[in-house]
Amino acid sequence: MKTDQDIQLEKRLLKLFEVSQKISATLSNETIMRETCKAIIEEFGFKMVWIGTITPDSFDVKPVYQEGFEDGYLASIKIRYDESPLGMGHTGTAIRTKTPSVINDYESDPRFAPWLSEAKKRGYKSGCAFPMVALEKVLGSINVYSDRKHAFDEPTIMILQSLANNGAIALHNAHLYGELKDMEKRYHSLIENSPDAIGIILNKKIAFLNDSGLRLFEYTKNEIIGKDVSELVHPEDRDMVLNHIDVVLSEGCAPPLEYRVLTKNGEIIYVETARCRIEYEGKPAVQCIVRDIGERKKRDKKLKEMEERYRSLVENSPDAIGAVCDGKIIFINDKGLEMFGYTRDEIIGMDVSKTVSPEDGERVLNDIKIVLSGEHIPPREYKLLKKNGETFDVEITRSKIEYEGRTAIQSTIRDISERKKRDNEMREYIRELEILNKVAIDRELRMIELKKEVNNLLIELGRERRYKIIE
Repeated sequence: MKTDQDIQLEKRLLKLFEVSQKISATLSNETIMRETCKAIIEEFGFKMVWIGTITPDSFDVKPVYQEGFEDGYLASIKIRYDESPLGMGHTGTAIRTKTPSVINDYESDPRFAPWLSEAKKRGYKSGCAFPMVALEKVLGSINVYSDRKHAFDEPTIMILQSLANNGAIALHNAHLYGELKDMEKRYHSLIENSPDAIGIILNKKIAFLNDSGLRLFEYTKNEIIGKDVSELVHPEDRDMVLNHIDVVLSEGCAPPLEYRVLTKNGEIIYVETARCRIEYEGKPAVQCIVRDIGERKKRDKKLKEMEERYRSLVENSPDAIGAVCDGKIIFINDKGLEMFGYTRDEIIGMDVSKTVSPEDGERVLNDIKIVLSGEHIPPREYKLLKKNGETFDVEITRSKIEYEGRTAIQSTIRDISERKKRDNEMREYIRELEILNKVAIDRELRMIELKKEVNNLLIELGRERRYKIIE
Protein backbone atom coordinates (compact mmCIF):
# COMPACT_ATOMS: atom_id res chain seq x y z
CA MET A 1 0.00 0.00 0.00
CA LYS A 2 1.31 3.45 -0.99
CA THR A 3 2.17 5.84 1.75
CA ASP A 4 1.39 9.56 1.66
CA GLN A 5 5.10 10.12 1.03
CA ASP A 6 4.98 7.75 -1.97
CA ILE A 7 1.91 9.53 -3.37
CA GLN A 8 3.57 12.91 -2.91
CA LEU A 9 6.74 11.71 -4.65
CA GLU A 10 4.72 10.35 -7.60
CA LYS A 11 2.87 13.66 -7.84
CA ARG A 12 6.10 15.59 -7.87
CA LEU A 13 7.64 13.28 -10.46
CA LEU A 14 4.58 13.78 -12.64
CA LYS A 15 4.93 17.52 -12.21
CA LEU A 16 8.60 17.23 -13.18
CA PHE A 17 7.58 15.39 -16.34
CA GLU A 18 4.93 18.01 -17.24
CA VAL A 19 7.28 20.94 -16.68
CA SER A 20 10.08 19.22 -18.61
CA GLN A 21 7.76 18.73 -21.56
CA LYS A 22 6.59 22.34 -21.41
CA ILE A 23 10.08 23.88 -21.25
CA SER A 24 11.48 21.57 -23.92
CA ALA A 25 8.73 22.73 -26.28
CA THR A 26 9.66 26.41 -26.05
CA LEU A 27 12.69 28.40 -27.16
CA SER A 28 11.96 31.38 -24.91
CA ASN A 29 14.45 31.88 -22.07
CA GLU A 30 11.88 33.71 -19.99
CA THR A 31 9.26 30.97 -20.41
CA ILE A 32 11.78 28.26 -19.46
CA MET A 33 12.88 30.08 -16.29
CA ARG A 34 9.34 31.12 -15.31
CA GLU A 35 7.85 27.64 -15.67
CA THR A 36 10.76 26.04 -13.81
CA CYS A 37 10.67 28.48 -10.87
CA LYS A 38 6.87 28.48 -10.61
CA ALA A 39 6.76 24.67 -10.46
CA ILE A 40 9.24 24.65 -7.59
CA ILE A 41 7.27 27.25 -5.63
CA GLU A 42 3.86 25.71 -6.29
CA GLU A 43 4.75 22.05 -5.93
CA PHE A 44 7.22 22.20 -3.04
CA GLY A 45 5.99 25.31 -1.26
CA PHE A 46 9.41 26.92 -0.95
CA LYS A 47 9.61 30.60 -0.11
CA MET A 48 11.79 31.88 -2.96
CA VAL A 49 13.59 30.60 -6.05
CA TRP A 50 16.00 32.42 -8.32
CA ILE A 51 18.14 31.53 -11.29
CA GLY A 52 21.65 32.91 -11.65
CA THR A 53 24.03 32.80 -14.61
CA ILE A 54 27.80 32.93 -14.42
CA THR A 55 30.18 35.59 -15.73
CA PRO A 56 33.49 33.78 -16.39
CA ASP A 57 35.63 36.92 -16.47
CA SER A 58 34.63 38.09 -12.99
CA PHE A 59 33.42 34.89 -11.25
CA ASP A 60 30.22 36.75 -10.33
CA VAL A 61 26.81 35.08 -10.30
CA LYS A 62 24.19 37.29 -11.92
CA PRO A 63 20.50 36.87 -10.93
CA VAL A 64 18.34 36.74 -14.07
CA TYR A 65 14.97 35.47 -12.82
CA GLN A 66 13.16 34.94 -9.51
CA GLU A 67 9.81 33.76 -8.13
CA GLY A 68 8.36 33.87 -4.62
CA PHE A 69 9.07 36.25 -1.73
CA GLU A 70 12.28 38.02 -2.70
CA ASP A 71 11.69 41.53 -1.25
CA GLY A 72 14.94 43.07 -2.59
CA TYR A 73 17.16 40.27 -1.28
CA LEU A 74 19.07 39.72 -4.53
CA ALA A 75 19.86 43.41 -4.94
CA SER A 76 21.33 43.53 -1.43
CA ILE A 77 23.81 40.66 -1.77
CA LYS A 78 26.73 39.60 -3.95
CA ILE A 79 27.53 35.99 -4.82
CA ARG A 80 30.57 34.52 -6.56
CA TYR A 81 31.60 31.02 -7.54
CA ASP A 82 35.33 31.16 -6.77
CA GLU A 83 36.82 30.03 -3.45
CA SER A 84 36.56 33.43 -1.79
CA PRO A 85 34.11 33.82 1.17
CA LEU A 86 31.46 35.07 -1.30
CA GLY A 87 31.87 31.84 -3.28
CA MET A 88 31.57 29.36 -0.42
CA GLY A 89 27.77 29.41 -0.06
CA HIS A 90 25.50 26.82 -1.66
CA THR A 91 25.28 28.76 -4.97
CA GLY A 92 29.03 29.14 -5.53
CA THR A 93 29.74 25.60 -4.35
CA ALA A 94 27.12 24.03 -6.64
CA ILE A 95 28.46 25.88 -9.66
CA ARG A 96 32.07 25.13 -8.82
CA THR A 97 31.54 21.41 -8.08
CA LYS A 98 28.72 20.76 -10.58
CA THR A 99 26.76 18.99 -7.82
CA PRO A 100 23.83 20.07 -5.61
CA SER A 101 24.88 21.99 -2.49
CA VAL A 102 22.59 22.25 0.54
CA ILE A 103 22.79 24.33 3.72
CA ASN A 104 20.14 23.00 6.10
CA ASP A 105 20.53 25.71 8.74
CA TYR A 106 21.73 29.15 7.71
CA GLU A 107 22.28 30.35 11.27
CA SER A 108 24.56 27.51 12.29
CA ASP A 109 26.57 27.11 9.08
CA PRO A 110 29.51 29.57 8.79
CA ARG A 111 29.56 29.19 4.99
CA PHE A 112 26.40 31.29 4.80
CA ALA A 113 27.69 34.09 7.05
CA PRO A 114 28.08 36.74 4.29
CA TRP A 115 24.32 36.60 3.53
CA LEU A 116 22.81 35.62 6.88
CA SER A 117 21.69 39.09 7.96
CA GLU A 118 19.68 39.74 4.78
CA ALA A 119 18.30 36.20 4.74
CA LYS A 120 17.00 36.48 8.31
CA LYS A 121 15.14 39.69 7.42
CA ARG A 122 13.11 37.72 4.90
CA GLY A 123 12.66 34.53 6.90
CA TYR A 124 15.00 32.31 4.88
CA LYS A 125 16.29 29.48 7.08
CA SER A 126 17.75 26.91 4.71
CA GLY A 127 18.51 26.53 1.06
CA CYS A 128 19.89 24.41 -1.72
CA ALA A 129 21.51 25.25 -5.07
CA PHE A 130 21.37 23.06 -8.16
CA PRO A 131 23.92 23.48 -10.98
CA MET A 132 22.50 23.96 -14.46
CA VAL A 133 24.79 21.91 -16.68
CA ALA A 134 24.42 21.35 -20.43
CA LEU A 135 26.99 19.37 -22.40
CA GLU A 136 29.32 19.48 -19.37
CA LYS A 137 29.24 23.28 -19.39
CA VAL A 138 27.85 25.08 -16.32
CA LEU A 139 25.38 27.79 -17.30
CA GLY A 140 24.47 28.85 -13.76
CA SER A 141 22.32 27.50 -10.95
CA ILE A 142 18.77 27.26 -9.57
CA ASN A 143 18.77 28.52 -6.00
CA VAL A 144 15.94 27.49 -3.65
CA TYR A 145 15.21 29.11 -0.25
CA SER A 146 12.94 27.69 2.47
CA ASP A 147 11.42 29.18 5.62
CA ARG A 148 12.11 25.84 7.34
CA LYS A 149 15.36 24.29 8.46
CA HIS A 150 16.30 20.89 7.01
CA ALA A 151 13.77 21.33 4.22
CA PHE A 152 15.72 19.37 1.59
CA ASP A 153 15.62 15.57 1.73
CA GLU A 154 17.18 13.24 -0.84
CA PRO A 155 14.04 12.75 -3.02
CA THR A 156 13.52 16.52 -3.15
CA ILE A 157 17.14 17.15 -4.10
CA MET A 158 16.95 14.45 -6.78
CA ILE A 159 13.78 15.88 -8.36
CA LEU A 160 15.02 19.48 -8.25
CA GLN A 161 18.38 18.54 -9.76
CA SER A 162 16.54 16.74 -12.58
CA LEU A 163 14.49 19.87 -13.13
CA ALA A 164 17.68 21.95 -13.17
CA ASN A 165 19.23 19.60 -15.72
CA ASN A 166 16.18 19.78 -17.97
CA GLY A 167 16.08 23.56 -17.59
CA ALA A 168 19.77 23.81 -18.50
CA ILE A 169 19.25 21.75 -21.66
CA ALA A 170 16.21 23.86 -22.60
CA LEU A 171 18.16 27.11 -22.04
CA HIS A 172 21.08 25.76 -24.04
CA ASN A 173 18.77 24.83 -26.92
CA ALA A 174 17.15 28.26 -26.75
CA HIS A 175 20.61 29.82 -26.85
CA LEU A 176 21.56 27.74 -29.88
CA TYR A 177 18.30 28.64 -31.57
CA GLY A 178 18.91 32.31 -30.85
CA GLU A 179 22.42 32.06 -32.31
CA LEU A 180 20.99 30.27 -35.33
CA LYS A 181 18.40 33.00 -35.85
CA ASP A 182 21.10 35.65 -35.49
CA MET A 183 23.24 33.81 -38.01
CA GLU A 184 20.29 33.61 -40.38
CA LYS A 185 19.70 37.34 -40.02
CA ARG A 186 23.35 38.11 -40.63
CA TYR A 187 23.39 35.70 -43.57
CA HIS A 188 20.31 37.27 -45.16
CA SER A 189 21.66 40.76 -44.46
CA LEU A 190 24.98 39.81 -46.04
CA ILE A 191 23.25 38.42 -49.11
CA GLU A 192 20.84 41.31 -49.55
CA ASN A 193 23.51 43.96 -49.03
CA SER A 194 26.23 42.24 -51.04
CA PRO A 195 27.56 44.27 -54.00
CA ASP A 196 27.86 40.95 -55.85
CA ALA A 197 24.95 39.05 -57.32
CA ILE A 198 24.11 36.03 -55.13
CA GLY A 199 21.69 33.42 -56.34
CA ILE A 200 20.59 29.82 -55.87
CA ILE A 201 20.14 27.34 -58.71
CA LEU A 202 17.76 24.44 -58.20
CA ASN A 203 17.30 21.90 -61.01
CA LYS A 204 19.16 24.27 -63.39
CA LYS A 205 16.60 27.02 -62.69
CA ILE A 206 16.88 30.26 -60.74
CA ALA A 207 15.35 29.69 -57.30
CA PHE A 208 16.65 32.85 -55.63
CA LEU A 209 18.47 36.05 -56.63
CA ASN A 210 19.36 39.03 -54.47
CA ASP A 211 18.83 42.68 -55.38
CA SER A 212 22.34 43.07 -56.82
CA GLY A 213 21.59 40.15 -59.12
CA LEU A 214 18.32 41.70 -60.23
CA ARG A 215 20.17 44.92 -61.09
CA LEU A 216 22.91 43.01 -62.92
CA PHE A 217 20.53 41.04 -65.12
CA GLU A 218 17.91 43.85 -65.28
CA TYR A 219 14.99 41.55 -64.38
CA THR A 220 12.33 41.82 -61.70
CA LYS A 221 12.15 39.03 -59.13
CA ASN A 222 8.94 37.67 -60.65
CA GLU A 223 10.52 37.61 -64.11
CA ILE A 224 13.69 35.76 -63.19
CA ILE A 225 12.60 33.24 -60.53
CA GLY A 226 12.05 29.90 -62.28
CA LYS A 227 13.95 30.94 -65.40
CA ASP A 228 16.32 28.35 -66.86
CA VAL A 229 19.88 29.38 -65.97
CA SER A 230 21.08 28.74 -69.53
CA GLU A 231 18.90 31.63 -70.74
CA LEU A 232 21.11 34.04 -68.80
CA VAL A 233 24.37 32.71 -70.30
CA HIS A 234 25.96 33.63 -73.62
CA PRO A 235 25.25 30.81 -76.12
CA GLU A 236 28.97 30.10 -76.63
CA ASP A 237 29.48 29.64 -72.86
CA ARG A 238 26.37 27.61 -71.96
CA ASP A 239 27.89 24.13 -72.13
CA MET A 240 30.82 25.25 -70.00
CA VAL A 241 28.55 26.80 -67.34
CA LEU A 242 26.14 23.83 -67.19
CA ASN A 243 29.09 21.46 -66.85
CA HIS A 244 30.47 23.63 -64.04
CA ILE A 245 27.14 23.36 -62.20
CA ASP A 246 27.20 19.55 -62.59
CA VAL A 247 30.73 19.41 -61.16
CA VAL A 248 29.66 21.48 -58.14
CA LEU A 249 26.65 19.27 -57.50
CA SER A 250 28.78 16.13 -57.63
CA GLU A 251 31.94 17.35 -55.88
CA GLY A 252 30.65 20.15 -53.65
CA CYS A 253 32.69 22.95 -55.17
CA ALA A 254 34.77 23.96 -58.18
CA PRO A 255 37.23 26.76 -59.01
CA PRO A 256 35.68 30.14 -59.95
CA LEU A 257 34.65 30.39 -63.58
CA GLU A 258 34.81 33.36 -65.97
CA TYR A 259 32.21 33.58 -68.72
CA ARG A 260 29.67 35.88 -70.35
CA VAL A 261 26.07 36.48 -69.28
CA LEU A 262 23.18 38.19 -71.00
CA THR A 263 21.01 40.90 -69.47
CA LYS A 264 17.31 41.22 -70.20
CA ASN A 265 18.04 43.67 -73.03
CA GLY A 266 20.74 41.43 -74.52
CA GLU A 267 23.80 43.25 -73.22
CA ILE A 268 26.85 41.01 -72.78
CA ILE A 269 28.62 41.21 -69.41
CA TYR A 270 31.77 39.39 -68.36
CA VAL A 271 31.40 37.78 -64.92
CA GLU A 272 33.35 35.58 -62.53
CA THR A 273 31.24 33.10 -60.55
CA ALA A 274 32.09 31.06 -57.47
CA ARG A 275 29.73 28.16 -56.79
CA CYS A 276 29.20 25.67 -53.96
CA ARG A 277 26.66 22.96 -53.24
CA ILE A 278 24.05 23.66 -50.56
CA GLU A 279 20.72 22.29 -49.34
CA TYR A 280 17.79 24.49 -50.37
CA GLU A 281 14.27 23.57 -49.32
CA GLY A 282 15.53 20.07 -48.57
CA LYS A 283 17.04 19.55 -52.02
CA PRO A 284 20.60 19.75 -53.39
CA ALA A 285 21.17 23.14 -54.99
CA VAL A 286 24.00 25.41 -56.09
CA GLN A 287 24.72 28.78 -54.49
CA CYS A 288 26.39 31.26 -56.84
CA ILE A 289 28.29 34.46 -56.16
CA VAL A 290 28.47 36.36 -59.45
CA ARG A 291 30.84 39.30 -59.81
CA ASP A 292 30.76 41.74 -62.73
CA ILE A 293 34.35 41.79 -64.03
CA GLY A 294 33.69 44.01 -67.05
CA GLU A 295 35.77 46.87 -65.64
CA ARG A 296 38.49 44.46 -64.59
CA LYS A 297 38.55 43.03 -68.10
CA LYS A 298 38.97 46.55 -69.50
CA ARG A 299 41.77 47.26 -67.03
CA ASP A 300 43.43 43.93 -67.86
CA LYS A 301 43.20 44.70 -71.57
CA LYS A 302 44.61 48.18 -71.06
CA LEU A 303 47.39 46.79 -68.87
CA LYS A 304 48.19 44.16 -71.48
CA GLU A 305 48.34 46.83 -74.16
CA MET A 306 50.64 48.92 -71.95
CA GLU A 307 52.83 45.87 -71.35
CA GLU A 308 53.00 45.23 -75.09
CA ARG A 309 53.95 48.87 -75.75
CA TYR A 310 56.57 48.73 -73.01
CA ARG A 311 57.93 45.43 -74.34
CA SER A 312 58.08 46.88 -77.85
CA LEU A 313 59.79 50.00 -76.54
CA VAL A 314 62.38 47.93 -74.66
CA GLU A 315 63.04 45.49 -77.49
CA ASN A 316 63.33 48.23 -80.12
CA SER A 317 65.29 50.66 -78.01
CA PRO A 318 68.59 51.91 -79.53
CA ASP A 319 70.00 51.64 -76.01
CA ALA A 320 70.67 48.48 -74.04
CA ILE A 321 68.08 47.92 -71.29
CA GLY A 322 68.62 45.37 -68.54
CA ALA A 323 67.61 44.42 -65.03
CA VAL A 324 69.80 43.33 -62.12
CA CYS A 325 68.61 41.54 -58.97
CA ASP A 326 70.88 40.38 -56.13
CA GLY A 327 73.91 41.28 -58.23
CA LYS A 328 72.80 39.03 -61.12
CA ILE A 329 71.59 39.98 -64.59
CA ILE A 330 67.98 38.78 -64.86
CA PHE A 331 66.93 40.55 -68.09
CA ILE A 332 68.54 42.23 -71.06
CA ASN A 333 67.12 43.30 -74.42
CA ASP A 334 68.48 42.44 -77.88
CA LYS A 335 70.49 45.67 -78.08
CA GLY A 336 72.23 44.70 -74.84
CA LEU A 337 73.15 41.29 -76.27
CA GLU A 338 74.59 43.00 -79.31
CA MET A 339 76.45 45.53 -77.16
CA PHE A 340 78.13 42.95 -74.89
CA GLY A 341 78.50 40.18 -77.48
CA TYR A 342 76.82 37.48 -75.38
CA THR A 343 73.88 35.19 -76.16
CA ARG A 344 70.86 35.46 -73.87
CA ASP A 345 71.58 32.10 -72.25
CA GLU A 346 75.17 33.19 -71.54
CA ILE A 347 74.38 36.50 -69.89
CA ILE A 348 71.19 35.76 -67.91
CA GLY A 349 72.23 34.86 -64.38
CA MET A 350 75.73 36.29 -64.85
CA ASP A 351 77.26 38.36 -62.07
CA VAL A 352 76.97 41.99 -63.18
CA SER A 353 80.56 42.68 -62.10
CA LYS A 354 81.78 40.48 -65.00
CA THR A 355 80.44 43.04 -67.47
CA VAL A 356 82.27 45.98 -65.86
CA SER A 357 85.86 47.09 -66.41
CA PRO A 358 87.91 46.42 -63.24
CA GLU A 359 88.64 50.12 -62.81
CA ASP A 360 84.90 50.88 -62.45
CA GLY A 361 83.69 47.66 -60.76
CA GLU A 362 83.53 49.02 -57.22
CA ARG A 363 81.84 52.25 -58.33
CA VAL A 364 79.15 50.38 -60.28
CA LEU A 365 78.27 48.11 -57.33
CA ASN A 366 78.20 51.08 -54.95
CA ASP A 367 75.85 53.03 -57.26
CA ILE A 368 73.51 50.01 -57.45
CA LYS A 369 73.33 49.95 -53.64
CA ILE A 370 72.50 53.66 -53.57
CA VAL A 371 69.59 53.22 -56.01
CA LEU A 372 68.31 50.16 -54.09
CA SER A 373 68.21 52.30 -50.94
CA GLY A 374 65.71 54.58 -52.68
CA GLU A 375 68.04 57.45 -53.56
CA HIS A 376 68.19 58.95 -57.04
CA ILE A 377 71.49 59.40 -58.81
CA PRO A 378 72.02 61.18 -62.16
CA PRO A 379 73.27 59.32 -65.25
CA ARG A 380 76.87 58.21 -64.78
CA GLU A 381 79.67 57.21 -67.11
CA TYR A 382 81.59 53.92 -66.80
CA LYS A 383 83.77 51.58 -68.76
CA LEU A 384 82.15 48.21 -69.42
CA LEU A 385 83.57 44.95 -70.65
CA LYS A 386 82.52 42.99 -73.72
CA LYS A 387 82.69 39.20 -74.01
CA ASN A 388 85.89 39.49 -76.09
CA GLY A 389 87.54 41.58 -73.36
CA GLU A 390 87.23 44.88 -75.19
CA THR A 391 86.23 47.86 -73.02
CA PHE A 392 83.80 50.55 -74.12
CA ASP A 393 82.41 53.75 -72.66
CA VAL A 394 78.79 53.97 -71.58
CA GLU A 395 76.37 56.26 -69.78
CA ILE A 396 73.94 54.42 -67.46
CA THR A 397 70.61 55.66 -66.06
CA ARG A 398 69.20 53.53 -63.22
CA SER A 399 65.87 53.16 -61.38
CA LYS A 400 64.48 50.77 -58.78
CA ILE A 401 61.66 48.52 -60.05
CA GLU A 402 59.65 45.40 -59.20
CA TYR A 403 60.50 42.57 -61.58
CA GLU A 404 58.47 39.35 -61.30
CA GLY A 405 57.76 40.13 -57.64
CA ARG A 406 61.36 40.99 -56.74
CA THR A 407 63.09 44.31 -56.16
CA ALA A 408 65.51 44.96 -58.99
CA ILE A 409 67.49 47.72 -60.72
CA GLN A 410 66.59 48.66 -64.27
CA SER A 411 69.48 50.14 -66.24
CA THR A 412 69.39 52.00 -69.55
CA ILE A 413 72.87 51.72 -71.05
CA ARG A 414 73.94 54.07 -73.82
CA ASP A 415 77.18 53.39 -75.71
CA ILE A 416 79.04 56.73 -75.76
CA SER A 417 82.25 55.44 -77.36
CA GLU A 418 81.68 57.48 -80.53
CA ARG A 419 80.73 60.52 -78.50
CA LYS A 420 83.87 60.09 -76.41
CA LYS A 421 85.92 59.78 -79.62
CA ARG A 422 84.37 62.96 -81.04
CA ASP A 423 84.93 64.74 -77.72
CA ASN A 424 88.59 63.71 -77.74
CA GLU A 425 88.97 64.83 -81.36
CA MET A 426 87.35 68.15 -80.53
CA ARG A 427 89.64 68.65 -77.55
CA GLU A 428 92.70 67.91 -79.75
CA TYR A 429 91.49 70.35 -82.41
CA ILE A 430 90.92 73.03 -79.78
CA ARG A 431 94.42 72.36 -78.37
CA GLU A 432 95.96 72.82 -81.84
CA LEU A 433 94.02 76.05 -82.37
CA GLU A 434 95.25 77.31 -79.06
CA ILE A 435 98.87 76.61 -80.12
CA LEU A 436 98.41 78.37 -83.46
CA ASN A 437 96.74 81.27 -81.81
CA LYS A 438 99.61 81.56 -79.33
CA VAL A 439 102.16 81.56 -82.20
CA ALA A 440 100.19 84.25 -84.02
CA ILE A 441 99.98 86.41 -80.94
CA ASP A 442 103.70 86.04 -80.23
CA ARG A 443 104.48 87.08 -83.82
CA GLU A 444 102.23 90.10 -83.57
CA LEU A 445 103.86 91.19 -80.33
CA ARG A 446 107.33 90.87 -81.96
CA MET A 447 106.27 93.07 -84.91
CA ILE A 448 105.04 95.75 -82.53
CA GLU A 449 108.43 95.75 -80.78
CA LEU A 450 110.26 96.12 -84.12
CA LYS A 451 108.03 98.99 -85.14
CA LYS A 452 108.76 100.71 -81.85
CA GLU A 453 112.52 100.36 -82.47
CA VAL A 454 112.23 101.85 -85.99
CA ASN A 455 110.24 104.81 -84.65
CA ASN A 456 112.86 105.45 -81.96
CA LEU A 457 115.72 105.44 -84.51
CA LEU A 458 113.85 107.90 -86.74
CA ILE A 459 113.25 110.24 -83.82
CA GLU A 460 116.98 110.13 -82.96
CA LEU A 461 117.73 111.11 -86.59
CA GLY A 462 115.31 114.01 -86.27
CA ARG A 463 112.77 112.49 -88.55
CA GLU A 464 109.04 111.69 -88.02
CA ARG A 465 107.71 108.32 -86.81
CA ARG A 466 106.81 105.89 -89.53
CA TYR A 467 104.44 103.58 -87.60
CA LYS A 468 101.41 104.45 -85.57
CA ILE A 469 101.26 102.06 -82.66
CA ILE A 470 98.17 101.56 -80.47
CA GLU A 471 99.06 100.40 -76.98
